[in-house]
Amino acid sequence: MITNPYRYPAGGGGEFDFSTLGTVYVWIDFSRVDTLFDATSGGSNVTDGVSIKRAEDLSGNDYHYTDNSTKAGSTMERVRN
Repeated sequence: MITNPYRYPAGGGGEFDFSTLGTVYVWIDFSRVDTLFDATSGGSNVTDGVSIKRAEDLSGNDYHYTDNSTKAGSTMERVRN
């Protein structure tokens, strides 16, 4: 399971202010399914059990994560509370 320690500030509540980090070169948020795809180009958003082939960089710098391997890579698995 991948967790994002910056999602909420200490004490909880509200979104984390990324501007406090200074320059952000790459920002991959694996909790946002709308940025995870089943192909390195195009493709559909992933669902449970589908390999993640591309995760889009939210920093605006276009440093997207891509998995070009033919082996099973990272898979989407929603955390159920």
